[in-house]
Amino acid sequence: MFVFDTIRFLMMDLLVGILYFPVWWYTVGLMKVVHMMQREAKGIAYALNLKILFRFLLKPMFGQYDIWGRIISFGVRIVHFFILFVWAIILTVLLLVLLVVWLLLPPFLVWNILYHLGLDPGLATFLPIYE
Repeated sequence: MFVFDTIRFLMMDLLVGILYFPVWWYTVGLMKVVHMMQREAKGIAYALNLKILFRFLLKPMFGQYDIWGRIISFGVRIVHFFILFVWAIILTVLLLVLLVVWLLLPPFLVWNILYHLGLDPGLATFLPIYE
């Protein structure tokens, strides 16, 4: 029985798993990656306290309620908010780049394997690498 189960695993389960992998990559796997990236983007905004910083933008710092305390506090907070907001945008764009890499990785790998096996995957004529 052990030999039969091993052969069945190698022939059926492994083959089905290999054939199902591209389907999983672009359906269930893609949804998991998108949800993870949404959580990360929200986590970035939460970690940088952008909502709280925006809410207290017009409040004076250190209890300085005179005109200069308000002007300086507004200037410091607006610069602080701008820097953190730009940082959050950069990190979110990086997450989107990683999503594009996730989408393009399997076709690139298949193309690369076919190219190095000597088969012409179609785009090899546009790459003058070995001419």
